[in-house]
Amino acid sequence: MKSGKRLYPLLGGLLLYGLAGFLLAPWLLERTLTNTLKGRLELQVDVEAIRINPFTLTLGIDALSLREPDGAALASFEQLFMNFELMSLFRWAWSFDEVHLIQPSIDFERFSEADNSFSRLAGRWSNSATAPWENEKSSDTDLIRLVVEDLKIVRGRVHLIDHLPAETFATELSPIDLSVANLSTLADSSGQQQVTITTESGARLAWTGVLSVNPISLSGQVTISGTHTPVLSRYFQEYLPVTLEGGDVEGQFHYALSRDDAGALSAHIENLQGTLQNLTIHQPDGTALAEIDAIDFSGGRLAWPERTAHVEELRFDVVNINAIRDATGSYLSGMSTADQPPATAETPTADETSTATATGTDAPAWQLDLARLILNDWRIRHTDQSLTNGTTEISDLDLTLGNISNQAGESISLDAKAVLAAGGLVSVSGNLLALPAIELDGRVQVTEL
Repeated sequence: MKSGKRLYPLLGGLLLYGLAGFLLAPWLLERTLTNTLKGRLELQVDVEAIRINPFTLTLGIDALSLREPDGAALASFEQLFMNFELMSLFRWAWSFDEVHLIQPSIDFERFSEADNSFSRLAGRWSNSATAPWENEKSSDTDLIRLVVEDLKIVRGRVHLIDHLPAETFATELSPIDLSVANLSTLADSSGQQQVTITTESGARLAWTGVLSVNPISLSGQVTISGTHTPVLSRYFQEYLPVTLEGGDVEGQFHYALSRDDAGALSAHIENLQGTLQNLTIHQPDGTALAEIDAIDFSGGRLAWPERTAHVEELRFDVVNINAIRDATGSYLSGMSTADQPPATAETPTADETSTATATGTDAPAWQLDLARLILNDWRIRHTDQSLTNGTTEISDLDLTLGNISNQAGESISLDAKAVLAAGGLVSVSGNLLALPAIELDGRVQVTEL
């Protein structure tokens, strides 16, 4: 009987703990979250449900959405699930077995160079500060001690709107999937990451690798596939006098990025290779300026802070070019005044030029080199409308350049041949010096011209 009485306080404590966890804690969390977002950020907040299980230490939030004061969408998700670990008591770190975010959505709008959706949120948060120290930047650079065994973002979406181009640009990245195993801010801990992003055209960007937060270090493999050119062409249309169509990309490279204790950044890219196929470049009047079957590059690598970049081979296969020079001596004459690229900035003053030059010379120059450049099976048609018979056509052009470099005094090997449609063969072989002045030492042969 006495033992039974001893259980009553324990059972009562468990009951109160359960009621507080299941009922009171979700209400307090929703109230605090809603009041903070509304009061500090002026956002409209809707949340379907918040669930807390005090015995399994799990938190679930269903269907949360945030909107701007005018009702414009800002962010939302279908579900957030977090599973807290008691291991936090022993690690002295916030530890979670799982953090899963399902169908998150972000609407990012850019209004000017310095004004966007997030900068406006930061401004509201700063302006609504009630304590002086909330506006002060913390000098404490220590990271929050955090461990997440299984971090996932599933079917994410980012809607981008940019008002800076002459015509407002909008696109959507979806789905976005992220998976990180053993994300940790503890010293010398690393985790495995896997990320995939899909664009509006179905093109895909994916990377896998190892991530360390303390110190910062990333390494792994990036792969790119699909057609990216339509989106890029649409975004940069006011700067490009041409439009791009097609352009299927397959590429990959290995990356390594790190920052040392002094804050110096080190970045290296190795085994860069890829193919761009079936790209058409259209003139302003809609006719094809260039049709490219394939562009292949391989053996690429880049190193920072060494400032070196190398490509083993860059190859252009089966390219048709149709260039037209109008009676005024201009190309791309179908481009209207409104379509022309924006005017360049004003010419800098002497003081500005000297400052820029001094800044540029402080840093070592980049060393760039290309082992082989190959043009294979090019056909070029050039029409000069100011002439009666102003069409010249090369029916077959092959060219190989070797040892191309931006270093002065480097000799470039040259081997080229061109077959004219009107008859005749021209071939050139030898060595070409590009810097500091152009010099050709070689042999030119003309047959049946």
